Amino acid sequence: MITDEQVPLLEPLQICLHADTLRPTRTGDRVAVVGCGPIGLFQIQVAALGDPSHILAVEPLAHRRQAALAAGASAAVATLDDSIDHDFDVVFEASGTPEAVNAAVNLCRPGGTVVLLGIPEEDSTRSRRRQRDERPDADARAALGAGA
Repeated sequence: MITDEQVPLLEPLQICLHADTLRPTRTGDRVAVVGCGPIGLFQIQVAALGDPSHILAVEPLAHRRQAALAAGASAAVATLDDSIDHDFDVVFEASGTPEAVNAAVNLCRPGGTVVLLGIPEEDSTRSRRRQRDERPDADARAALGAGA
């Protein structure tokens, strides 16, 4: 039976279980989780069920890095630098910031998978051309034949 205290945890857990259906963690995978709030911490635990060889947590807040290690991460870092391998098979982005999306993409090996769990304030994954075309003055520029 689920207690009243456990009910609020169901949605974040379901988000992570769904992410795992998009790209299941497999034995031997190198996994990174960028952002270790509640969803990132759940994602570490769900990923660990797939028996990866390594789980890296990327989180600027020290108490969340500690929680990531307790949740099953192999290592936790505050920032990415040249000492971090950028060859992860799957990277789960759970922050929603443009910086976290960029970090997730940079951590992923060619042919690997980035799963976006975070909800950004703005759509930072759109192409620059599409963003330009959606500006309020885009129609006026196009009508005048002016470049953007």
